[in-house]
Amino acid sequence: MKDKSLEPKFKYLELEEYDTRETCHESISAFHNAFQGKRCFIIGNGPSLNEVDFHKLRGEFTFAVNSFFYKTRETGFRPTFYVVEDSFVMKDNRTEINGYHPTLHRFFPTNYIDMIDDRRNTSFFRLNRGFYEKTSPNYGVPRFSTDAAYKLYCGQSVTYINLQLAYYMGFTEVYLVGMDFNYIIPSSAKVDGVNITSTEDDPNHFHPEYFGKGKRWHDPQLPRVLANYKMAKTIYELDHRTIWNATHGGKLEEFPRCDFNEIAFQDTQTETQPIQGGIAHLSALAADNSTQYRAFAVSCKPQISIGIPLYNEPHYIGECLESLRSQTFTDFEVIIVNDAATDHSPQIAQTFCQQDPRFRIISHSTNKGLPAARNTALKHAKADYITFLDADDYLTPQSLYYRFKEIKSIPADGAGTYCGMLIGYRNLKPEDYQNKADQRGHHVVIDYIRSKGECPFNAHAPLLRAALIKEAGGFDESMKYGAEDWDLWIRLLRNGYRFFPVKRYGAVYRQKKTSMVRELYHPHFKESLRILQSASSSAPPEIKMHNAPFFYEKPLWHYQQSIQKAKRILRYACTAILNGEQDQSYAILKALEPNSWNYLQHHIDLPWEVRMSTAKHLAVDMQTRENSMQTNSESAIAQIHQQLNTHYT
Repeated sequence: MKDKSLEPKFKYLELEEYDTRETCHESISAFHNAFQGKRCFIIGNGPSLNEVDFHKLRGEFTFAVNSFFYKTRETGFRPTFYVVEDSFVMKDNRTEINGYHPTLHRFFPTNYIDMIDDRRNTSFFRLNRGFYEKTSPNYGVPRFSTDAAYKLYCGQSVTYINLQLAYYMGFTEVYLVGMDFNYIIPSSAKVDGVNITSTEDDPNHFHPEYFGKGKRWHDPQLPRVLANYKMAKTIYELDHRTIWNATHGGKLEEFPRCDFNEIAFQDTQTETQPIQGGIAHLSALAADNSTQYRAFAVSCKPQISIGIPLYNEPHYIGECLESLRSQTFTDFEVIIVNDAATDHSPQIAQTFCQQDPRFRIISHSTNKGLPAARNTALKHAKADYITFLDADDYLTPQSLYYRFKEIKSIPADGAGTYCGMLIGYRNLKPEDYQNKADQRGHHVVIDYIRSKGECPFNAHAPLLRAALIKEAGGFDESMKYGAEDWDLWIRLLRNGYRFFPVKRYGAVYRQKKTSMVRELYHPHFKESLRILQSASSSAPPEIKMHNAPFFYEKPLWHYQQSIQKAKRILRYACTAILNGEQDQSYAILKALEPNSWNYLQHHIDLPWEVRMSTAKHLAVDMQTRENSMQTNSESAIAQIHQQLNTHYT
């Protein structure tokens, strides 16, 4: 990576590169010369694109841009790469762009990071806008980047971005298709300088809705585009590469022409069938472009990190990792921590790493134990969310999808989500659990009181907020013989964090005779007993976290009794309100411990308690639906809520 400190600190650079957020340097770098000696097709969006036989391109490497999703809907064809540069295109088509995926990877400028919600197989590059910036000495001056991981230069056309990307990837022959290079501005269009708003169908592109009625676009200013094309042609020719114009008709004559229909295309008899469940590494793609692989490149910041401690599991690590490659949710990284294994387990894992850039191995020089291995994965995790999976267990295909979907909507006191878990035996195979994977799992929100001090789930059930786990100190590395996950869950729960359920089975826990809990049952028993007994004691102050929603400092029984006491208090406070004695209600509520409503609200059904009191006050059965009971209940609930929110939250 270039040293940015050596770059001159001129004021105009701030205008040229106004978004200085970090690029996806690692994921973009993975493409450098990955396709050396290959050819590609850069697809334009002119009307001539409607004459292209896309079946011929199914075995080729292709770049498409902007609103190409219209053509995908029509033909089913998806390009290898997809790029958007123009701000109007992004803003007016944000939903479609978020949902559109090519077969391999997408590229966007960093200033669109906040507009892209689905970042699977997506990289963000630094875009230099000096060509557009009138206060810059580089205004109107074509520049060409040979290092896409560092930055790319605007050139009045997104095709110029693609030419720079293709060069960086190593393509030696580039064919332009659908580059008509011929625009008209309809007389009905609303023109404001270089900004245009259409009032009718688009005559300049392959689809009438491309820049159709209500869509905004920029004056293409073709002479400025041509100046950049001349620069690209020069750079390619100096490196003995060629840009061909294979467009049918059109007015672009800067590049040598060739007939699209006379190009010798790859055999496309079988390439429409992607490798299901298989992941192609970039080098494999470069070596064989006769098949369109369902491939996934490394995300610069994946949505989920998965930590897998590995120590001598040669019989099961393959199934474990294959269950991750089979996930319907794909934007993740897998961190395999080789804890100084003494067999060939790491070699099996390495095979997956060679096939799939989302997988990587980190090795310990000595055996440090399960909690230390998990902490190593936590330390190297890039994602905001993390889950852990033991090397002899595995996930159901939609496990990550449902847990991630749920965790995006949990409240701030949520440590994570957790799925239901199936118990499997030594010879259990994935097909044995498929019919159960969509059934309901657990459905209880777990907090410290509801846990009763017990272990709420195994290590691979929850999807967790990574920053929160780091703040909690991760796993206790002194607990080498088990229960280290239980210990972490209790620490989080005593700090007032909660776990929210995903009502699906998502993990399979394999029971076998050689498991740690069986072979080392005595030290595991001692640790388990210690954790259970801790519930009867006050919490050690050193486990308190800085932003704990509520710290359960006292023994568990104190809070269990507090719930029963609070139910009585609320009923009598309601009775006082129904008698018209609001001051008495306030005095009764003072019997609640300060701040106790933080946890009581999760264990007391206030409307139910009020309805019970109201029924007694009116001398009616609980099932009676009298208007007076409904009105009085709602009024009492509102008043109690107001008093609680004012004085006891």
